[in-house]
Amino acid sequence: AITVMTMTMIGHVFLLLCVLFVGSYGKRIGIVGGGIGGGATAYYLNLPNMAHRVEIFEKNNYIGGRLMHTVIDGIECEVGGDAWSSVNTYMMEIMKDLGIPISNNSYDGNGKTGFYEGNGIWYNPKRDLVDEAKLLVQIGLFRARLADNYATRQKSGPFKTVDEFAHDGGLDTYTQTSTSDFMSEHAISGLFTWADVLPLTSIIYDQGLAINAFAGIVSVLPSVTDAYTVQGGNSQIVEAMIAYSGAGQHVNSTVTEISRQQDGYYLTVNGDPQGPYDDVVIATPIEFLNASFVNISMAPITPREFVEWHVTLVSASSLNPSYFGMPGGSTVPDLVVSTGNSTAPFAVINPMLKAPSGNTIYKIFSNSDISSLISSIFVGVRASYVHAWPFTFPRLDVVAPGHYQPIVLADGLYYVNTIESLASAMECSTLAGRNIAQIINGT
Repeated sequence: AITVMTMTMIGHVFLLLCVLFVGSYGKRIGIVGGGIGGGATAYYLNLPNMAHRVEIFEKNNYIGGRLMHTVIDGIECEVGGDAWSSVNTYMMEIMKDLGIPISNNSYDGNGKTGFYEGNGIWYNPKRDLVDEAKLLVQIGLFRARLADNYATRQKSGPFKTVDEFAHDGGLDTYTQTSTSDFMSEHAISGLFTWADVLPLTSIIYDQGLAINAFAGIVSVLPSVTDAYTVQGGNSQIVEAMIAYSGAGQHVNSTVTEISRQQDGYYLTVNGDPQGPYDDVVIATPIEFLNASFVNISMAPITPREFVEWHVTLVSASSLNPSYFGMPGGSTVPDLVVSTGNSTAPFAVINPMLKAPSGNTIYKIFSNSDISSLISSIFVGVRASYVHAWPFTFPRLDVVAPGHYQPIVLADGLYYVNTIESLASAMECSTLAGRNIAQIINGT
């Protein structure tokens, strides 16, 4: 596998060769945010031999944004986005092009799945093969439309609005209706939607069936396609993209002002001006940027509501049967999914990895800190780790045409994260970064 250090060297050599043969650098570009959207923007900016001088400013002390890993009980575990689907074209392409080793993580603990309603009550859904078949047909049609959208974009170039993106391939079929309405319109029963689809939208996005159907089907994809991850943490993807691009990385760097002067844009970073830049890309939710815009004329931006996840990692020998209302000695399913009306303090408990100690590493998603419950929920706890993501996902309700946040904020000022109003996923952020790179490059 190619290391990040090797890719960094390749990136710098690439820029030097471009200067030697072309005679000058391209544009100077500042990117605010070092997550996957910012990393993808940097990667695609310099992919077509443009020799841009790109600088990335990240307020955290690490690169990766909402992709972050930690070590628990001797093994590295992802704290942020778990995986991407095999149908995610750009993610799979980047893994191949950068030689990043990926894993089809199929660890499922004891192989049992349970649907938990809370207070010791379990729900035992009956399989509805007819509704399953109907849903699979709709997923097939969704994939076909998505492929058509990508093919159209490849021929016609970048999009300037989210509406324009959704129109191609007929993706607005999904973006302009809720998940519950979409299922009903296609004769998928309400019981099946509640029992089988709602748990997935809750696990993936901490939201119900009112989310747009694009996000609803994205929630289902990992359960019906191969899902991939990078062993040791998906933040390595961002590190590799930035390293390959040759971009400068600045962590612990908070941008408090974006201003436009006669010679370009300036960023105030940790109190000091940086610039000038020909273009600036905001690759973090603008609702949490906390920066002022000076001498920049922009249309009003309607802020979105966000949901907050607490992610808890636990190394334990098993789940505790007494907590789940089961007789002592019973085997609790390692994958526990909360039902739509569950009173459980978590959305899902998921077995992730086998630790060197022999324990299972469990990953729990919840709306609040459940540290005090760990000793009750688990048996044989060796270690635990809790991380709160203050802006995990925006609310994914249907947005009327013309009311998405803009991609082009002003001439030379762009915004990646508006795409998250369709679905918050690694592929969406990568697609958005790629699109802005195309706009800047004029390709």
